[in-house]
Amino acid sequence: MTEEQISKNINLTLNTFGKRFQKEKEVNFADLPKFSPWPRRVLGLEEFAKRIKIREEALREYDREKWAQALEKFHNQSWDSFRKFRDSVLGAGYSLKPVFWKKKLFMLNSNNFSDLFGDLVADLLKRFLPVDTIVELGAGFGSVLLDLAARKELSGPRFIGGDLSENGIKLMNALAKRFSINVTSGFFDFTARYPGEIKFPQDSLIYTSFGLCCLPHIEEVFIQRLIEAKPKFVLHIEPVYPDLEGASLLDLMVRKYIEINDYNRNLLQLLKEEERKGEIQICALEKQIIGENPLFPASVIIWRPK
Repeated sequence: MTEEQISKNINLTLNTFGKRFQKEKEVNFADLPKFSPWPRRVLGLEEFAKRIKIREEALREYDREKWAQALEKFHNQSWDSFRKFRDSVLGAGYSLKPVFWKKKLFMLNSNNFSDLFGDLVADLLKRFLPVDTIVELGAGFGSVLLDLAARKELSGPRFIGGDLSENGIKLMNALAKRFSINVTSGFFDFTARYPGEIKFPQDSLIYTSFGLCCLPHIEEVFIQRLIEAKPKFVLHIEPVYPDLEGASLLDLMVRKYIEINDYNRNLLQLLKEEERKGEIQICALEKQIIGENPLFPASVIIWRPK
């Protein structure tokens, strides 16, 4: 697949979803402070507790708290669908709020946003089929991966999920078994040279989705590990730290939000450096596409080893 074909496919996806967003009520960015405290916080007008993104903090927040509680909820209650369980864990609801789509805000509830985000990821991935295996790294409890694997349009490949959280892996496995979803999961650590037990075959389609953003600094070894796996393509649906040069007001606010929350600042820089060294080819880059948090939108980056 050529860069031109990839770019055309990505534009087809974005145009399709742009039409879906256009059906929703648009709100002005100037009104964002009515819905969120974050504009005041990034401007230094409201105090709040800051958290440093370190490994131990991530394990506490997700493994020992969020996913442990979700695992207990799964075992203690009866669930008739994966999406109902997912939405209950993610705190999704029906109250409207502004979400981000290509530098505009539209009013959606969290349930609808989760479904739409899953549709977007599915549409992006299916444009790179056929592949035998689709892998999500940093899959959490499988909130995105399990939804993808249950879709008829993605019924061909096998699905593998990797995560750092032991309770996330346990829950992913339990959900896959309960709802008969073809997903295999195991331990994966973004920060390690030999990152875990999961294995994926050559020519897999690998993706991350709001997973790398929790690492303030990504080491080169992670990209090298992916290159060694010889994937067909790698897709990152992740927030990107904006450059200061030519920055808009939105860029500056996103930049400040990333800084004060200690989110990742070097993903795109690292990929561009690997491309300069001749290790990879960046096939597509679409900045600031979608986000449930208007100050933390994800970009779409697609690359492959050379």
